Amino acid sequence: LKLHEQLDPGIRQRLQFKLADFRDFTADREYTVVFSNAALQWAGGHRSILAAAYGALCRNGRLAVQIPANENEAAQATMHQMAAEPPWNAKLSEVRTPSDENVLPAADYRRLLAEIGFAEVDCFYHTFHHPMRNADEVVEFCRSTSLRRFLDRLAPAQHSEFVAELTQRLEAAYGTRGRLTFNFRRLFLFGRRVNDSPSRIN
Repeated sequence: LKLHEQLDPGIRQRLQFKLADFRDFTADREYTVVFSNAALQWAGGHRSILAAAYGALCRNGRLAVQIPANENEAAQATMHQMAAEPPWNAKLSEVRTPSDENVLPAADYRRLLAEIGFAEVDCFYHTFHHPMRNADEVVEFCRSTSLRRFLDRLAPAQHSEFVAELTQRLEAAYGTRGRLTFNFRRLFLFGRRVNDSPSRIN
């Protein structure tokens, strides 16, 4: 969100930034590219959001979206396992991560984008392999995303205990207290608007 403040002034003059809720996105002009990076998992209603993106594109404009889809990796799986067991289940048994709650399967997005009117639709998963120094680094990587939902339900005094147990379990899951590879799966969506017809979905 502070990117514009970090840019060189010469570059900043050529760009325009607006802080807003993407669920309310309406374009005041046509764009050649609409791009979203790691945002859609935080909210539902993707049908209307993607339809709005279609409406913002000029003819032959492109949609490009990246959504984290890492619910089966050891870190998230371990968080859910802990949340289902005492003593954490009293507060965490119903917690779902953003990806669990809002992200659809790739096949559903493929069908949805075609229904909206996109052509040359491509939806696929790709797993990135991140080298990490240890399980602590994995926990820090997850702290502001998937782990956030769990910590928000706990009292601040319980955070360190939960994180310590999570770290210990991840060391067992990864089989090391040292360097490891953190596999992060992401979902990519692409499409092109081929004509001037409005979206078939409002």
